[in-house]
Amino acid sequence: MVASGNELRGQKRGASVNGPHLALHRNNLVGNSEAGLVGDEHTDARYNWWGDPSGPSGDAHGSGAAVRGAASYRPWLSRPVGVPPFAF
Repeated sequence: MVASGNELRGQKRGASVNGPHLALHRNNLVGNSEAGLVGDEHTDARYNWWGDPSGPSGDAHGSGAAVRGAASYRPWLSRPVGVPPFAF
């Protein structure tokens, strides 16, 4: 199962996922107090927006929301989901 198109904000953790049964793709994981995501080595969290074009912080090296654990988060999105690539 894939969860996509969600705004996961305003919680302690945007999402906590363990195991291979749920993937998170094309979500905005921002504005959570502890982490955008906590996951294990089975967690597929690629193609998400972490609040900064440099990617997630925490166990990653970007400046966005934290990712904790061994989740796969590369590649990430360079802008929020739902924001068009060009502004006129």
